[in-house]
This record gives sequence, C-alpha cells and structure tokens, in this order.
Amino acid sequence: MCTAIGWQGRHFMFGRNLDLEYGFRERVTQVARGSLLRFAAMPPVRTAYAMLGMAAEDGGFPLFAEAVNEQGLCAAGLYFPHSARMRAAGDMRKGERAAEEKAAAAGDIQGAEGAAAERAAAAEDIQGAEGAAAERAAAAGRAVAPHEMVAALLARCADTRQARAFLQGAEVVSIPYKNYPVPALHWLVADRYGYFVAEPAEGGLRLYDDPAGVLANEPPFPFQLHNLHAYRHLTAAEPACGFGMPLQALYHGTGGVGLPGDAASPSRFVRAAFYRANSRPFAEAGEGEGRGEGEDEADVAEQDAAQMFHMLSAVEMVKGGVLTEEGRPCYTRYACCIDADAGVYYLKRYGSLGAEKFTLHRQGAEEIK
Repeated sequence: MCTAIGWQGRHFMFGRNLDLEYGFRERVTQVARGSLLRFAAMPPVRTAYAMLGMAAEDGGFPLFAEAVNEQGLCAAGLYFPHSARMRAAGDMRKGERAAEEKAAAAGDIQGAEGAAAERAAAAEDIQGAEGAAAERAAAAGRAVAPHEMVAALLARCADTRQARAFLQGAEVVSIPYKNYPVPALHWLVADRYGYFVAEPAEGGLRLYDDPAGVLANEPPFPFQLHNLHAYRHLTAAEPACGFGMPLQALYHGTGGVGLPGDAASPSRFVRAAFYRANSRPFAEAGEGEGRGEGEDEADVAEQDAAQMFHMLSAVEMVKGGVLTEEGRPCYTRYACCIDADAGVYYLKRYGSLGAEKFTLHRQGAEEIK
C-alpha cells in the first residue's frame, strides 16, 4: 500500500509513502546519462537522461519504485494487486512469431528478417539495438515488464507529453526479473506540466488524466476519482451554518468533518487529494516567515520539501495500526520528496527524525551508482 502526490509549490515537488510489511533491499540509486539498460522484451537503450530514485539493490537493472530524471519528469509505481492485468510473456512471443510468418508468407522477406534481427539485437548485438532496428521495434509495439516501467519512461522521455506518447499502444508484460516475483503495479507520472495514471487492465494499458494529482492503490483510478464526488462538501474554510440560527464555530477545522481518517486506499486518496488541493507554500507574503532578502533558492526548495512531507504525513501508516492477513504490520517504511526542478531527492525513513538529501548528477561516469 502506498500513496503518491505531485504538487506545484514554488518548485515542482513529487513525493510518495512506501507502505509495506517488508523491505526490498531498497537504496537511493542514480543512473547516469548514457547508461545502457537491457529490457526483458524491448531492445536495449542508452539513457537520454540521468535518473535518481529509490530502487532495489541488485547491481543490474535499476528496479525503481519512484524516480526523477534530469528534465524533471517523475514516476512512481504503486501496489495494484487485484486489478492489474498483464499480458503473458508466452502470448507475446507467439504474436512475434505469427507476425514473422505472416510477413514471410506475404513475400516480405525484409520484414521477417528485420523482426528476427531485432530480437537478436535485444539479446546480443547492442550496436544494432541502438540503431534503426530498435527504433522500428519501439515504433511497432512496446512491451514493458512492470519492474522496468519507471526506468523505461525516465530514460527516454523529457516530459509527461512524451511519456504518454510512449505508452500509447504499449503493453505491460508479465515477465519476472531474476528470482523476484512479478509486481502488480500501476503508476503515477507527473511533471510541472501535468499528471496521468497508467493502469494495466483487460484490453491493454489504460491512461487517465489525473486532475487530483495523487494516487493510492485499489480500486482502479476511475473509482478513486469518482469517489471524490461524495466529499465535495469538504472545505478548509469555516462552513456556513445551515440551521438558520446564529451558531458559531467552536473550533477550527469543522469544514473538514467527514474527511476519512483510516488507512484504506480510498480514504488515503481522498485525504491526499484534499490536503494537496488546499496546500499552500510554506510561507506566503505577509505571514512573517516567508522568503526575505537573505533567503536563497535553496531555502525556498527546502521549505517546499517540508510542506510535501507534511502532506505525506497526513496519509502515513503507523507501525501496528495496520496488520496483514499474516498479522505482520504494514507501515510507511519511508517517505520521499523529490524536488524535480533542482534534481534533489529527500528521504525520511521510519524511525528517523531527519531527512537525508541526495542530488542528481547530470553528468557522471558511472552507469549505476
């Protein structure tokens, strides 16, 4: 279970709570521009942009849970166990063979040879994969394993427009990575220009605009967004009295009465959407603590990061408050905030009072750090 939020403060910020009952050997990982990524069902590519985020510590492919690239594009994968529908790897291979046979039967020898060459390039011939054959394969169809999605998007897309175009017609394929189980996920993709959700469903990958700017887990996104209609009365301001009497508000916050406070995914979605919609920069003009003459851009960025962490804390899971069927506590193992404008990743681990700070190196020699 997880919650992700995108928010435009003075910088564009993207954050998520990672809620699990177990760790996945996670560590902050950086992938340099020009690194070679080998995909399970697509030709290898060299990254057009450097990336920074949290990934499973494996030493091979960067198994990102969430990340940002140097253009400010962000993506996060969230648990989607009951509704995710992925194409079986065997079905994909049958489709490839059928396409080759059809091309050969029609006399299109070049097409048949090209398809075989692309698969050979994906397996061995890296130079060929980086050439025209790989481009033709990418244009004809994109089969992405769920563990590859964040890296596949951030490696080649500069913004949400390009990311959405890349995913048009793409398929999510059920291919494991090494001995890891195939994760059932959906994704929030965001930058300062927009937000969308990608969900693997019956019939293919579905893309949805996300005006709420948040994502949780089950049920599918259309339900989560429609469910906000039931909470349209919520307000950060003091509500008007509906009794026809001069009743006074006895305390602040009565406009939020009815805001769900439990840890269930629909409740976290509503709560995240409410606080994001009403969130203000850490200090505004006239409040006496805003940016002054001596305050630099770094101060502004850290104030926005602090505000994002406050939003995430409103949907965090306390250890012991939620138990799995096996009786294990599911809790917010970490919260992160990404300053997409500055290329900074802030991390708060459960049990730590402070935040760690990591900076994206836009030029680097190492492929995976």
